[in-house]
Amino acid sequence: MINSIHDNIDIIGLIFSALSLLISSLIYFITYRTYNAQFEQIKKQKLPNFRILSIEFNKSHPDSSNIYDGKYCIIYKGYSSNDIELNKLMATFKSDDEQIETGFIEEIESHLEKTDVYFTYYGTKPYLIANHTTAKDKFIIEHSNTKITLHNYGAIISTLSIESLTVSYSLDMDKKDLFFHGIENNKITLSPDQNKEFVLFFDEVTTGFNDSLCETPFLTYNTLSDSFDLLKVHMPQNILTYNKMELIFSCWDLYNNKHRLQITIEYNGNFFISTTTILK
Repeated sequence: MINSIHDNIDIIGLIFSALSLLISSLIYFITYRTYNAQFEQIKKQKLPNFRILSIEFNKSHPDSSNIYDGKYCIIYKGYSSNDIELNKLMATFKSDDEQIETGFIEEIESHLEKTDVYFTYYGTKPYLIANHTTAKDKFIIEHSNTKITLHNYGAIISTLSIESLTVSYSLDMDKKDLFFHGIENNKITLSPDQNKEFVLFFDEVTTGFNDSLCETPFLTYNTLSDSFDLLKVHMPQNILTYNKMELIFSCWDLYNNKHRLQITIEYNGNFFISTTTILK
């Protein structure tokens, strides 16, 4: 009789243990599914959304500017200063100038004749370099051509790379679009503060001024303000050689999910405007 009671207690205990295990498994499963659903919802709720706030143009001056001040200047190789029409209006530097950071020219030269676009740093400043030279013995670097300020309105971006840059020339130039290839594994990291304000300088490397995307005649350049924002200047006539630029970026959020953004800078007949499109 006693043994029978103990047997019943053991069976009841076993049943309770099995039920407890089942309930625990069920709770874990529900919690896991809920967590995953919330996680996916968080990820889908916000995507990175980089937008250009300003595209600043800042003139340099031959007597007072240096190569680090973020103002538009010229670095040249294979030319003389007399070959540069704007040499009396802007700062110019030979490629072997002692002010130039060690390794910068060598890095530029390693990309000659490749038509590519990539990130690098000059001093402490991040730069986007667009290289479309056709010769190795002579080139012009339009250094700190523009200062681009971006703000991320979406999920925080931890890493950024550029896939491509496409330039459409003004219609009266009758030129085909110019396509720059990004470089695989050329990435930069962004801090949370840089997501709020990311300042990026633009350099263009060309064989000569006739190939420059931002070629500006002497008289036009001379009448420009020392500083202005390309997105806020009324421009009834486009003074630049291109009508549109399309930049496609890859970016990774804090969960290491990859996203793609297309930023377009386009002349609309009166102003340059910028738009951002989130790509799939």
